[in-house]
Amino acid sequence: MSKKTIEQTYQKKTQLEHILLRPDSYIGSTETAEHKNAWLFDAETQKMVRKDLHYVPGLYKIFDEILVNAADNRQRDNSMNMIKVDINQEEGVISVWNNGKGIPVEMHAEHNMWVPELVFGHLLTSSNYDDEEKKTTGGRNGYGAKLTNIFSTEFVVKTYDSNSGKSLKKTWTNNMQNTSKAVIVDTKGIDFTSVTFKPDLSKFGLTRLDDDIVAVMKKRVWDIAGCTDKSLKVKLNGVQLPVSDFKDYVNLYPVGEAIKNQQIETVGRWTVCVTTNPFHTHQHCSFVNSIWTSKGGRHVDSINDQIVSKVTEKLKKKKIDAKPAMIKNHLWVFINTLIENPAFDSQTKENMTTPKTKFGSVYNVSDKLLDALCKGDLLQKVMDNHAMQADKDLNNKVKGKKKERVSMEKYEQANRWRQEPQKCTLVLTEGDSAKSLAISGFSIVGRDYWGVFPLRGKLLNVRDAAPSVILKNQEVQNVMKILGLRVGTKYMDTSQLNYGHLMIMADQDHDGSHIKGLLVNFVHHFWPELLLHCPGFLMQFITPIVKVTKGPNVKSFYSLPEYRQWQESSPDYHTWKAKYYKGLGTSRPQEAKEYFAQLDRHKILFDYNGAEDHEAILLAFDKSKIEDRKAWVTRSREENLDFNVSSVSVADFVNKELVLFSRADCERSIPNVMDGFKPSQRKILFCCFKKKGLEKSEIKVAQLSGYVSEHSAYHHGEASLQGTIIGMAQDFCGSNNINLLEPSGQFGTRITGGKDASQPRYLFTKLTPLARAIFPAHDDELLDYKEDDGLSVEPHWYAPIIPMVLVNGCRGIGTGYATSIPNHNPATLIEWIRCRIKGKELPQLIPWYRDFTNNDRIRAREEEGAASFRCYGTIREVGSNNTVVNITELPVEKWTEDYKNFLEGLLKEEIIHDFQEYHTDVKVDFEIQMDPATLQHFREVGLEEKFKLRSSIPVSNLVCFDHNGSIAKYDSTKDIVEEFYQVRSEYYRKRKDLLIDKLTNDCEKLKNMVRFVTEVVSGSLVVMKRKKKDMLGDLKTRKYKAFPPEVKRTIAKGAVDYDAQGEDDEGEEGAQGDDADQSSRDYDYLLGMKIWSLTYEKIEELKAQLAKKEEEFNILYKTEPSTMWLRDLDNLEKVHNAFEAKRKKALAEGVVKVEKKGGGDGGKVKAKGQKAKQSLRLQESSHVPKQSEKAKKLVEEYATKQAKESDLVKKREALALKRLLKGEKEESSVKRAKKEPDMDTQMTLASMGFSSASQDSADPPLSPKAPKAKATSPAAADGTIDLDMDDDPPVRAPPAPKTMKKPPAARPAAPKPPPKPKASPKKKKTSVESDDESDDSEVSGADDGDDDDFEAKPRPQRSTRERKPVTYTLASDSSEDDEDNSDDNDDDNDDSDAPAPPKKKAPAKKAAPKKRLQKNQSDDDDDDDSFRFD
Repeated sequence: MSKKTIEQTYQKKTQLEHILLRPDSYIGSTETAEHKNAWLFDAETQKMVRKDLHYVPGLYKIFDEILVNAADNRQRDNSMNMIKVDINQEEGVISVWNNGKGIPVEMHAEHNMWVPELVFGHLLTSSNYDDEEKKTTGGRNGYGAKLTNIFSTEFVVKTYDSNSGKSLKKTWTNNMQNTSKAVIVDTKGIDFTSVTFKPDLSKFGLTRLDDDIVAVMKKRVWDIAGCTDKSLKVKLNGVQLPVSDFKDYVNLYPVGEAIKNQQIETVGRWTVCVTTNPFHTHQHCSFVNSIWTSKGGRHVDSINDQIVSKVTEKLKKKKIDAKPAMIKNHLWVFINTLIENPAFDSQTKENMTTPKTKFGSVYNVSDKLLDALCKGDLLQKVMDNHAMQADKDLNNKVKGKKKERVSMEKYEQANRWRQEPQKCTLVLTEGDSAKSLAISGFSIVGRDYWGVFPLRGKLLNVRDAAPSVILKNQEVQNVMKILGLRVGTKYMDTSQLNYGHLMIMADQDHDGSHIKGLLVNFVHHFWPELLLHCPGFLMQFITPIVKVTKGPNVKSFYSLPEYRQWQESSPDYHTWKAKYYKGLGTSRPQEAKEYFAQLDRHKILFDYNGAEDHEAILLAFDKSKIEDRKAWVTRSREENLDFNVSSVSVADFVNKELVLFSRADCERSIPNVMDGFKPSQRKILFCCFKKKGLEKSEIKVAQLSGYVSEHSAYHHGEASLQGTIIGMAQDFCGSNNINLLEPSGQFGTRITGGKDASQPRYLFTKLTPLARAIFPAHDDELLDYKEDDGLSVEPHWYAPIIPMVLVNGCRGIGTGYATSIPNHNPATLIEWIRCRIKGKELPQLIPWYRDFTNNDRIRAREEEGAASFRCYGTIREVGSNNTVVNITELPVEKWTEDYKNFLEGLLKEEIIHDFQEYHTDVKVDFEIQMDPATLQHFREVGLEEKFKLRSSIPVSNLVCFDHNGSIAKYDSTKDIVEEFYQVRSEYYRKRKDLLIDKLTNDCEKLKNMVRFVTEVVSGSLVVMKRKKKDMLGDLKTRKYKAFPPEVKRTIAKGAVDYDAQGEDDEGEEGAQGDDADQSSRDYDYLLGMKIWSLTYEKIEELKAQLAKKEEEFNILYKTEPSTMWLRDLDNLEKVHNAFEAKRKKALAEGVVKVEKKGGGDGGKVKAKGQKAKQSLRLQESSHVPKQSEKAKKLVEEYATKQAKESDLVKKREALALKRLLKGEKEESSVKRAKKEPDMDTQMTLASMGFSSASQDSADPPLSPKAPKAKATSPAAADGTIDLDMDDDPPVRAPPAPKTMKKPPAARPAAPKPPPKPKASPKKKKTSVESDDESDDSEVSGADDGDDDDFEAKPRPQRSTRERKPVTYTLASDSSEDDEDNSDDNDDDNDDSDAPAPPKKKAPAKKAAPKKRLQKNQSDDDDDDDSFRFD
């Protein structure tokens, strides 16, 4: 290398060359630098967020110079009202435009050039050199825009001066070294100035404007919008920014309730907002004359010093000597001020150095702002910090022996924790059962490097807990002791710890996610360095939450969203068997070994990468983030966190897994506005509707909870579910205004607020009559049902006819949200809806509680802005000596026992002398003795006030999930009812449409059936001896409409209702065997008709049914949906009044009426208050009529007899017969007889449970061997038997015989009329004997509240004897049956559910065997043929 010459060594540069050569002194560094925790505007959240950035400070500065110039112009011209900034990232062009008076377009006489050319193209030119003039602009030294010109490849200025009437355009290129001639145009327009430049990116080591520098530039545009006057509008890339002043700007930051709490004020040139920050280091955001002073300066110090001084004084009063730095670190200060002729430490203007005496204005922090700040969490944070500092000092002084063995109950220590602690892993499990699972897995990985400790419940949220609370928490102490952690110690590695890794092994459900989050929060709060500097220290052990199997194939899913996605993408998912792993205890030891054998698959590390993860943890657990947490929960949707990875960021864990717990927490705690239910309540009602007979028969609460768990996929503890069932049945004052479940037993009283309820295994319940009046069955098919594990479960919400959320009210606390809705009067809500439908004036909605005697005294509070009602108890003075007061009512939800404790407190303080209790479980009655002087004092102050007989019912927190599933806060109860009304009105329209569709299909089907039978009878359509394919083709050719089998609409799409599926399979006709293809099933309604239905009589019957359906259609079509609603309301009002009248009567009498004894499993229906037995005799004669008209005549005679009976007897007989008939396997032959007139003999035989079909019959004979057949024609409401084969109700027919015995002798063939039924007949068992070879089984059934629980029992084969025509007689039970049921005979005041079968003439076939029905030997009456059906 040659030696430099003198000229090369000593050089002189022009100022422009010097700027380009040494840019640091002018614009800052031109190298890319890292900026941690920089605030940027996030377009998605519309908030400021902290991010780590990499950008060139010099490039940012040349943009800021032009932007500040535009803002300065506002100081010169108040008419300026617009700034436009356009950033073209692709082309690398930036433009800043502002209106208002700008630079005059005039020739400068001294320099002989246009003024804009002088200002933008020549260094050290400025209008700010007069220091005598006090200016509050950003420009000062004469560089500014020229620096931008110098570091640009092209720089264009456009301006218009209305005074001179001239516009100018001037262009510079090549770093301001080349220029073109200014273009001057005489024109008219508005004043403006525009600067467009293209930065010389090569000077900054860039090839394009990257995302980070563009983000910083955009953030500065938002700064300008917040720092300038509210009349100045700012647009960015053509979009006006929604910020009008500094208050709006501050709200872009996560400052919580700072603005709402008035922690911001404007005084003269100063606008200041002070709040606390969650970052544990001092934060500020300050602007001087629109310049962002990122490093602060004297103006920031001025505010901090005032606040620290005043807070220190407040803390000293609390005996806390906090250092100024401790207070300052919790402050977050926002400042926007105008300083006269500000000075900075460099041209980058990041730190203002102007002394406080030269600010040009004075600002003192007001007491109002300081008080608002201290009422927040500033003092608490400083105190906590002070306490933690004290703990840190204590930990540094007091240390245990290094590597001392830890002895602790249930703790299993790793063997090599001393020798190789960094290789050891501590497993924290959720409970003892999970610990056992982990130990099972240790058999695979060994015990040398693995320790385990079970947690008892959820860990404390230590972030905002007081030091004293943390130190008293045993679980926190245990974990710290086992790991060897010390509070306040910064761990850069794990060498000082007893374990190098901490593994969380919790359930894979939402609560397990919460436990993981609390442990992450625990480590992050005390030792964030462990997360930041020790990757792999914190990890989680995942287990499947759902496993599906299909043969040898097994699939595991680690989150419910992942499982649902698989279901949606797998059409055959229902062919897999799913198993839900609610907890770790569900896994078998063998599965634990499989988990640990594939440890890398089940172990996931937590990655902590700084600000984003830090913010995520604070969002979930910091109390100051309440509002942000609400938005977080509200906007969240189920996202599938990928568990097929080795690590997951803390932010992803919080936002994709932990948020599911938070939302589920809200769903479990906050009701839906439509039905007022939380999920568990909705599941209970769904299963109560699903379980047959629960309207009449009772079931144990413990059994019902099991049924709900099984049929609604309830995945939580049954104890909680049982408590919910009890809560839904409670009816004491202060609980439900309408209890949907009947309380049979001790379900709790107002004495303790329901806490005195008995154990679930002792309690019985059933649906109240109000349940179906409020939730009509017609609406079930309209609801949107959920699906869980392939099982159709409860709907997303029910659609009651009145807003139940207001009827029974609700309280709950979820994540970020809480709700409190008072009870309201059902009668008022019914009237409200009536008036809303009819357009009348709406009644006022005031809280109301059933059995509360002071409902008329519940009044809205008169205080201004008070969103609550006042509720009062009742107190009065008794006696003439002015020493006794009587309390006969307490405010709502103030329980008797609690109030007794309050009185005992007054007694101990000698405020009262004594008190007596005369109350019951439903009424309050305290009599209190006190001194006359004290009573006089109480009287002056107010008895209700002094005796705490006044409470508040808030209505300010009406939070519900709306009908779309989003959390909403309602301003008033009227808003709740109005939303309910709109949605429910739509569902009445849907109900009408559904019923019209059904009737339309029914009419179409009947028309096709009429035509089909007519063509078959006339011979034009041949159905015999034809191939199925030809038959189907013929039907299609003749344009018979296909009706595919209906799919139940009351189940979720793609799910299965297994119970309903079984019923359909049993009851479906014509879809068996060869009719497997869909085409044949579409014509089941025709081809499934029995052969004897193809008669002329059937045609007339079908036509009559068609006419009836068409009439129903016409009536329904003319009915308005609102009319349907009004009818439902009328019905509800009637049922509700009757229910309340019955209930009040029972309360008044002190007697609870039990309608059914034994109710649930295997209970026998007992007669009430009737000792007389019901007599019944059915006879069959050998003289059998040959025509079906005779059968019809018998039916008519039976109907006439039954019509004379009481309604109660008829209904109970129909129910008992229906249950018995469901135990038959074959179809009822009473129906078959109508279709086959030439085989009338089968009619009566079939009704008895027998069959004697001819050998050439195509159908199998009816036999007692078939106990599960379902009647296809139920008894009509009027007691008649309908022999129709289609959609009519089931046939009322005698039950199947229980036993068959050999008859001693034949009875005469002449029919004997049945005896007149008594008022309340007594039931007896039935015994029938037969020698028929086909009769080899015994059918018996017990009414257990379900319709299909019957059992077939084999009996010994009977010897055969010569068959002769005989008369069948159904007689009373045998003596041994009477002996077995002697307790039943003595039961008084019971109503009978036993049927009274009709007398029939039953024809017998010639080849029929001789049969006789054995009469029971009754001890009560030899002549009275009485029967009991079991």
